[in-house]
Amino acid sequence: MRPTQIVYPEDKLIRAYYNRDPTAKFVPADLSSAHTHHVRAFARRQLKVMQTRRLPEDEALKIVEAEAAAEERRAKEAEARGVAFARRLTSAHVLPTNYLEQIQEEEELAWQATKAAKALEIASRKKRAQDAAREHKRLAERDEAEKNDAPNGDK
Repeated sequence: MRPTQIVYPEDKLIRAYYNRDPTAKFVPADLSSAHTHHVRAFARRQLKVMQTRRLPEDEALKIVEAEAAAEERRAKEAEARGVAFARRLTSAHVLPTNYLEQIQEEEELAWQATKAAKALEIASRKKRAQDAAREHKRLAERDEAEKNDAPNGDK
């Protein structure tokens, strides 16, 4: 005997979500959180829109996608202001979609750090050269002053 399979009404919508966005499978679920995973919340919201407004799946999808886009905008604005924002339909996790782009970004950061270090080194060399030139000028002026202060016979 096999146990009966447990099927939730939103399961079909969750599978459809993962078909549209396969990388969402890699977004971790926070098991210590009281909030559901954003994919399940998205599917439940879509199901609710379908039931309350009596809309087909594709029209409800457009409505919930618009809600998710608005939530994403509000989350980014809150993040920019340093304010906490509770997401429901979107994920706070950003997954790399292209490893070449990720490598290029890392190389760009390393290049910028190297460039900044070289600029600091050049500025330091320039400062040392200016300090040496000032010291050389000061010593030359002191020697000249000593020659002028010395009695005529010592010149």
